[in-house]
Amino acid sequence: MKKPKDSKKAILELQWTLTLHPLAERELQTIPADMQARFLHIGEMLEELGMV
Repeated sequence: MKKPKDSKKAILELQWTLTLHPLAERELQTIPADMQARFLHIGEMLEELGMV
């Protein structure tokens, strides 16, 4: 496989935005606060990955 001359051309810059479906948001509100916080933290980490 041939390597690109300019590695910047081989990198796609993506930005992710996560949104919850209204039914999922209602369900999220029914779980304990610590689980809600974990869920939201994972979403934030995924968004950060998309900004790298």
